[in-house]
Amino acid sequence: MEQDSNRNGEDSLSYSLRVQSAASSEGFDWSHIDGVLDKVAEELGEIREALEQGDVAHARKELGDLLLIAVNLARFLEADPRDELRAATKRFETRFGLLKDTLQNEGKKIKSCSEDELEMYWQRIKPGADYILSKGLDMGPEDGANSSSDF
Repeated sequence: MEQDSNRNGEDSLSYSLRVQSAASSEGFDWSHIDGVLDKVAEELGEIREALEQGDVAHARKELGDLLLIAVNLARFLEADPRDELRAATKRFETRFGLLKDTLQNEGKKIKSCSEDELEMYWQRIKPGADYILSKGLDMGPEDGANSSSDF
């Protein structure tokens, strides 16, 4: 089946959405979004369990299941998973750029901060980054700001 998706030029998210929509049109679906949300929680638990057992290969399989159910959740929310992932990535990119700028202004580097410090800074910059995005003020990587070359 993977060959079919590649041959048709579909990305993985589109392929998953198409297959799940087809199954739904034949009556194979949850009756309510709560079933989807429960499945998300189940898959997260299975990833955690696999990692606790040191079985990374199994955790990766469960990650695939989580991604599949995330696409299904997008379908239930009548959202395009590609658009939502793109928007979430843009939010992360903007927030990360602001985090780096904030740390640099304070004479710090990400690698020298603890996880707790980074979380504190992250929570502190989120409102400002979200404001930048809401006003369309983000310069984006095209203009040199928040360049992904630093990743």
